[in-house]
Amino acid sequence: MAVLISSVRGKPWVMVAIVILPLIVAIAIAAALLLNDESSSSSVVGGSEPSGTSTGGQGGGGQPSIALLSVNNSLPLPPGSSINQAPVAAGGDRLLAVYWSSELPGKLAEFYKAKLPSAGWVESAGPSISVSDPKDDGTVLSSYTLTFTKDGFQVVISIAANTKDASKGASGFAITITPK
Repeated sequence: MAVLISSVRGKPWVMVAIVILPLIVAIAIAAALLLNDESSSSSVVGGSEPSGTSTGGQGGGGQPSIALLSVNNSLPLPPGSSINQAPVAAGGDRLLAVYWSSELPGKLAEFYKAKLPSAGWVESAGPSISVSDPKDDGTVLSSYTLTFTKDGFQVVISIAANTKDASKGASGFAITITPK
């Protein structure tokens, strides 16, 4: 991390893009996972086929639009994923769903980078954001933000390592869907 920081000194926009923004995303995911953990179910979902999650409303956001639920239901979920927060409306015309996964963040990113383009989704032109945070015990925590578009919708998948409760899975990820 120190090498990365010293290489971007004097370029504050690079520091924000590479270091600070992904940390904010990881904190937001962790907060969503923690805030919704007590009131959410943990039913296992997934496989490489569409999730089939047809209802929303768990959490505090209310019912998302039918169009957003339809997009959400068409997205694949990695095998071994479980729902932390079912799809809810999240401010304006936006859907948010939060999941746990037994896979590490890098494997989840690989899953979506392979599955969504094969379903017609186009990854954004900018690079996916990832942060590695080496720990004293030798582990490296990474977070990823992937953005895809298709048919007038944008899907943002934010992935972070689960550092709170290993029984929930190795990672948490949030899917946000908005009209583009």
